[in-house]
Amino acid sequence: MHTVRLERDSDAAEIAAVTRAAFGSAEGAGETEAALIEALRSRGKAVVSLVAMNDERVVGHVLFSEVTVETENPVRVLGLAPLGVHPDAQGRGLGSALVDRGLRECRSAGYDAVVVLGEPAYYRRFGFEPAG
Repeated sequence: MHTVRLERDSDAAEIAAVTRAAFGSAEGAGETEAALIEALRSRGKAVVSLVAMNDERVVGHVLFSEVTVETENPVRVLGLAPLGVHPDAQGRGLGSALVDRGLRECRSAGYDAVVVLGEPAYYRRFGFEPAG
């Protein structure tokens, strides 16, 4: 059975391993994404971090971090990235479950918007639209 919950400090190593597996080794993508997560955490920019669990094992992760948007009126914005699911657990709706729960957490925390740099066909189902 799969569940989605808030990240715990003890999840860090499993999150890094899932991220490396999800993004693969081509051009160091997995290592780059794992390093991004750690950098955002260490700089206090990680706001919402969720894991998908299969029993007691982390099989997916999503991170929402602070983004600065220059506008005339103050706006609180988060960036969704990265989103990763272990290849052995892909195709079971875990990515969608992570994004859905994450967006609810962002709303509850009072954020005005979430931006994502990703595959438009995938993220449209959550209400994202390509920027002009």
